[in-house]
Amino acid sequence: MERRISHPFSFTQDYRASSELPPPIYTETFSIGKIDIEKEKKLVIRNALVQSYFFRSTQALSNPVTLAIVLADNLEEVLNDGFTKLVDYGSGIFAPENNIPANSPFPELSVADKISRMPTIVCYEDILEYEDYIDEENFSNPQYDFASASKLLIGNTLVDTFLLNGTPYPVPGDIPIKNPNGKSFLYFFPYTAKCQRTRVAMSGRINFSIVSLSDEDEEE
Repeated sequence: MERRISHPFSFTQDYRASSELPPPIYTETFSIGKIDIEKEKKLVIRNALVQSYFFRSTQALSNPVTLAIVLADNLEEVLNDGFTKLVDYGSGIFAPENNIPANSPFPELSVADKISRMPTIVCYEDILEYEDYIDEENFSNPQYDFASASKLLIGNTLVDTFLLNGTPYPVPGDIPIKNPNGKSFLYFFPYTAKCQRTRVAMSGRINFSIVSLSDEDEEE
């Protein structure tokens, strides 16, 4: 059975430099989308179109913003960490009652093949770039790997990534998905590999068809 998927995405990063007080901090927001693949072990993504509607950065980025697709049973579990998170469940508002306290379970995200308006967005707000910081030559324990979208890649199966630079483009060819362990969900989220130390904002949408190869085998 062929399903048509359409998910919006967004990413922002803000930064306060070491020349300002208090020490360098960043804020990052990123969307997370989720679809149920019913533990199918062989699927394929076809006719993918990456539409970047908006992209701005104050300075050139040392690492690009990239959209990742990963296989997982419970990606939300990775967000159970020692940082408070603000969450917008598609309303466009980070309502205080949706805040997730540090060391609290992150609620399970809903699944949807198509999202017409706003995605779910997670925000790590005012995070110290370094756990201990005196100056540019005296610091320890960078925290970006523990409080950012990039950590969602750790321990999960990466299906593919797509560069986000403000230009819409079709993805050539099919993208096979091998799921031998029968993972339940595909997740979509934008990320950058390291703190960019500048302001970044982007949004867009990914559209594609997903097909179970098991269904095609049965038809043959």
